[in-house]
Amino acid sequence: MARGKQDHRPLALHVTNFLDALCTLCAMGLAGVEEANPLLAWSLNYSITSFLVIKFTAVAFATSYLEQYLQPEQSWVFSALLAVMLTVLCWHAYGAVLLATIPR
Repeated sequence: MARGKQDHRPLALHVTNFLDALCTLCAMGLAGVEEANPLLAWSLNYSITSFLVIKFTAVAFATSYLEQYLQPEQSWVFSALLAVMLTVLCWHAYGAVLLATIPR
């Protein structure tokens, strides 16, 4: 990243994480889909709030750590993580649309 320019990829990671949480909760509400991540599945046994807190906190800590310790030439890691998050988000959004269109 050029000096003086702000990197918006960490913010984009947080936004995609938020949207992924919404898609996950919608899919679970529509068809009883289960969370695949064991830690998040465990947190959902307690409450949606605990699910959201753990999900958002994990991404916030990881993003903060990477922002602090990545060297400028390693900033491609944010692009790779964002690509993964966007792929997962698209997959979940697609699944949520399919679940919403299933006749009941």
